[in-house]
Amino acid sequence: MKILNIRTLKIQPLLNLIRGCITKNGLVSNKFGGTFASLHGKSLHTSSPLLSEGSIGLTVSANNTGNLEFNQQERLEKLVQDENYKYWLGGFMEGEGALVISIVKNTELTNRVALQPEFNVVQHTNGMEILHSFKILFGNKGTVTKKSGSANVLVYSLKGTKNLKKYVLPFFAKYVAVYSSKYKSEIFDTFSYVINKLDENHRKATSKEDLIELIKLVYTYNPEGKGKQRKRTLGEILDYINDPNQ
Repeated sequence: MKILNIRTLKIQPLLNLIRGCITKNGLVSNKFGGTFASLHGKSLHTSSPLLSEGSIGLTVSANNTGNLEFNQQERLEKLVQDENYKYWLGGFMEGEGALVISIVKNTELTNRVALQPEFNVVQHTNGMEILHSFKILFGNKGTVTKKSGSANVLVYSLKGTKNLKKYVLPFFAKYVAVYSSKYKSEIFDTFSYVINKLDENHRKATSKEDLIELIKLVYTYNPEGKGKQRKRTLGEILDYINDPNQ
């Protein structure tokens, strides 16, 4: 089996390679054993009891409700224990996952603004089991629901500072960050810093100065117009915090 050097690969071909593992008969095929697992330096042969043909694997499901059947749940609970599959999910997370920090107005708060961090990943209903793999991996926390306005699209969402710190940060650090693009790595560093600061401030009210520092940092998420743009400018948010008459 040819082992490829991750350092010689650019991110987009790597993601294309991950997507190439997806077949019409199942989302984990024998091709998985000799490609993506090797990229991560984790040798995986197709005789693996978790990934060999005809045994446990991800199958394309026609269920578009976002709910798993009992046998699917059991199969995924076994599959997510496999280290090689975790690396596969890490590659999937690098390409399709989103680390989001929303800035939400709330007049009941002292500073009238709150930061709401979230991890989410969106898939067509055929990829439902991938979403549930993340949910099981992250302690069965979060939800898999239909995306608003899209009948055949599902989204897995995990919110809450404690959940994100306990599950997402260590997983991303081990299985994703070391293979990420510079842009994604910078997003993770910012996300991780904000999560840890929010966790530190959990037992006390966040000062206006600390909140403004974090908001300014969050606004570095989209340099040069990358990613989804925010509805309000940084100046508008700061004016809202500083002017109680708004």
